[in-house]
Amino acid sequence: MKASRILIVEDELILADDIAHLLKSWGHEVVSIVSSGEEAIRKADETCPDLVLMDIVLEGQMDGIEAAGYIKSQVEAAIVYLTAHSKKDLFERAKITEPFGYLSKPVSPEELEGTVEMALYKHKMEKQLRENEEKFRAVFENSFDAMLLTESDGQVLEANSAAARMLGRTKEELYRIGLDDFVDVSDPRLTAALEERDRTGRFMGELYLKRNDGAPFPAEVSSVVFLDSKGEKRVCDVVRDITGRKLSDEALKESEERYRKLVDLAPDGIHVSVGEIFAFANDAMAGILGVKRPDDLVGRNIFDFVHPDYCGVVRDRFKRIMSDGIPLVTEEKYVRPDGTEVEVEVAATRLTYQGRQAAQVVVRDITYRKRAEEALRESQEKYRMVVENANEAIVVARNGFATFANGKAEEIIGCSAETLRSVPFNEFIHPNDRESVTRCYHRRLSGESVSSPTCFRVIHSDGSAKWVEQRAVLINWEDCPATLNFLYDITERKKIEEELIKLEKLQSVGLLAGGIAHDFNNILTAIMGNISLAKVCTFPGDKIHERLSLAEKSCLRAQGLTKQLLTFSSGGAPVTKVSDIAGVAKGGCIAALCGSDVACEFNFPDDLWLAQVDEGQISQVFGNLLLNAIQAMPGGGSVCVTGCNVTVTEEDRLPIDPGDYLRVSVADQGIGISREHITRIFDPYFTTKCEARGLGLATAYAIINRHGGMITVDSRLEVGTTFHVYLPASKNGVQAQTDLDDLPVFGKGRVLIMDDEEPIRRLAQDVLSFLGYEVAVAEHGEQAISLYAKAKDSSDPFDVVILDLTVPGGMGGIEVVKALREVDPDIKAIVSSGYSSDPVMADHRKHLFQGVVSKPYTVRELSQVLKRVIEE
Repeated sequence: MKASRILIVEDELILADDIAHLLKSWGHEVVSIVSSGEEAIRKADETCPDLVLMDIVLEGQMDGIEAAGYIKSQVEAAIVYLTAHSKKDLFERAKITEPFGYLSKPVSPEELEGTVEMALYKHKMEKQLRENEEKFRAVFENSFDAMLLTESDGQVLEANSAAARMLGRTKEELYRIGLDDFVDVSDPRLTAALEERDRTGRFMGELYLKRNDGAPFPAEVSSVVFLDSKGEKRVCDVVRDITGRKLSDEALKESEERYRKLVDLAPDGIHVSVGEIFAFANDAMAGILGVKRPDDLVGRNIFDFVHPDYCGVVRDRFKRIMSDGIPLVTEEKYVRPDGTEVEVEVAATRLTYQGRQAAQVVVRDITYRKRAEEALRESQEKYRMVVENANEAIVVARNGFATFANGKAEEIIGCSAETLRSVPFNEFIHPNDRESVTRCYHRRLSGESVSSPTCFRVIHSDGSAKWVEQRAVLINWEDCPATLNFLYDITERKKIEEELIKLEKLQSVGLLAGGIAHDFNNILTAIMGNISLAKVCTFPGDKIHERLSLAEKSCLRAQGLTKQLLTFSSGGAPVTKVSDIAGVAKGGCIAALCGSDVACEFNFPDDLWLAQVDEGQISQVFGNLLLNAIQAMPGGGSVCVTGCNVTVTEEDRLPIDPGDYLRVSVADQGIGISREHITRIFDPYFTTKCEARGLGLATAYAIINRHGGMITVDSRLEVGTTFHVYLPASKNGVQAQTDLDDLPVFGKGRVLIMDDEEPIRRLAQDVLSFLGYEVAVAEHGEQAISLYAKAKDSSDPFDVVILDLTVPGGMGGIEVVKALREVDPDIKAIVSSGYSSDPVMADHRKHLFQGVVSKPYTVRELSQVLKRVIEE
């Protein structure tokens, strides 16, 4: 405990020392001993004592009472007087200074100690009381709340400034009023409040008070009943004007109501999550997540609805919101209980919800928007793909420039779209067409109808001209009139049209050649048939027999020429038989070598496989290949023709079926074929030679393709070219031919011959009669049908009919055999024609014939076919 500080003012020094000694022994601190009033004032000011023992009568002009008055005004100290006098006037003066005690000299230690202790205690209590009063007064006066001290009936005894301001009165006015003057007695809560205060001694609640003008206002009142120092009942009221709070509460309530309605009626989902748990959700949120009510979400984990691919996104979003507090907008995906996926746009922010940190999330269902965007992207991508991959050039022309061009336009012009956009489009048009194209462009822009399509030429970047066909319409492009142009590259079509003109001429020649070949075959048939008939009437070894054989061979050579004419005219299907390709290839090559200065070397192995071919057509193939080699070596040279057996497998990746093939290679030492041209050499009418027509290699390609084979080419410029011909190998062998094969086969039976050529009818009748057959002839189809029907009805029907395939102006072989089938379903028929490459001749059984004999024919050929058909 801190020692009390005591100042002794005594002019009797011995007494002063004794007192000081006693005080110190009791634990007090004596700050000083002085003997005059003036000195006492100075020391008190310096030492600030807790207690001053003051002698009333002192040395000097100032006595102790006067000095005590000065000290009390400057220092907060207790005054205890020491005096040896008992004059009444001194006591009256001393009372004015409010001393804490009196000690009469002489002073006993007990009396001194008791008085000092009581004075110090009283001083301490008064000091605390004073401090408390000051604090109370400070609180009372400076409180923002109104404070009223009233009697039990409400009469105001004390009021602070806040009360005066709140009630609109001065303090003096307040002291003259009672409870009814500042409390709204119409407030229904007032009676209950007063009863509660009377019963419990306190009340706390809301009441309506009124201002000086009578206007009521809401107040929060805290009222306490207490007894004052006189034992009388007093009331302390603390009043707070809550008008602002009420307005705020009302505004808040209205705001909350508006917010609630907004949230409840919002088309977007809104939820509050504390951690990972739903704490609140609106109806729209329930709808988005596929539950019936918002309450079905509250308490559930949000990750029950988050798509597995987006769990990381949602967790990251929540962490960032909680740590940074910065609102975030993300796109996420939810999964409903039924498995439906929902695309959503999420806007989240941090807030405090029911005293806890939470995230408020606004969720917008963008599933349909996403689908629409995806559909738009797909549509745009399809549009882009269609435009970029279109076979036609697409150009938008505006203000004389190509503001848009697709890849095909770049290809046709040979420059980039950027270049097309930077140069007026008419600079890409051929000078001879520029004026007309520009004129049509401006006519379209003016709204005039322009016929479409139109054709004109454009200039490629390499300087070449290309033909295009244009279709154009007027459009609005970026708020400007423009034309949308579709350009088709018709350069090849133009070339084909030119070639078609040539083809029509060639077809005319072909028809003429076919007609000549047919008529020539009919003539050859009569010649060759009579030679064969005369030949069988001689003996082998006779000179006449030899002469007739030579004549027959010449006819056969003439027959080969007519077959080539027929192939040229119609490209008919091959009439095949198992053949030795080495001999066929040699024959075709040797025929082409006539008159040239090119040597040909043949290399064919003895075990070369056979092939089922049309010897005439295959001979023509090798003749064309050799002719191509001769043209590639204008200065002469050597050609090597080599044959070998090959087996093609799937690993070879050749455009023919796997199996065994003969490969015949024709290699020259000519100028070679450029890479630019090598892919087109088999196209009809393609040629790099001024004197050629571009049909030789195309014909060879077509013939080999019809035989189920293929033809390829290897070439190097200035080195040479090699063609490789692949033909399917045949498992059948070539029947060995003997001298007996030249002899005709005799037989018997009735034969009906239909042919429009009288020499052929007569020859056939003579030959067949010679061979032992009974023969009837018909000039046309109707006659043949009539004769056959009559014979069928008689007891002597025909065993076989030989029908000419083509009868000008009448029924041909196909029509006749169909009609005869109706008469006799078991009829045996042989087709004969000078058109040896006709499809019917190649596949006669398909057309209801059992045999075929090509004009011109020998007695042997006719007899063998006839014998086979009759015996079937």
